[in-house]
Amino acid sequence: MGNKQFKAVQTLCSEGKVFKKGSVYEAVYTKNGYYKLYAENGHFIFAPYLIDRVMDIWKNHLVEIPHSS
Repeated sequence: MGNKQFKAVQTLCSEGKVFKKGSVYEAVYTKNGYYKLYAENGHFIFAPYLIDRVMDIWKNHLVEIPHSS
């Protein structure tokens, strides 16, 4: 498992956290086996199986892009 990147194709606000249209956001795979997805003003923590489910729900707002090193 490794880090993931997502591009906001539309602005999204969820639980008070904002992803701005056109910006790229990182989901960092942590040592304890979770993803920490950073937004403009905070972050979410997802289990690996859950990040894929959430991204499927948010697919009209965030799309995964190849991770740049």
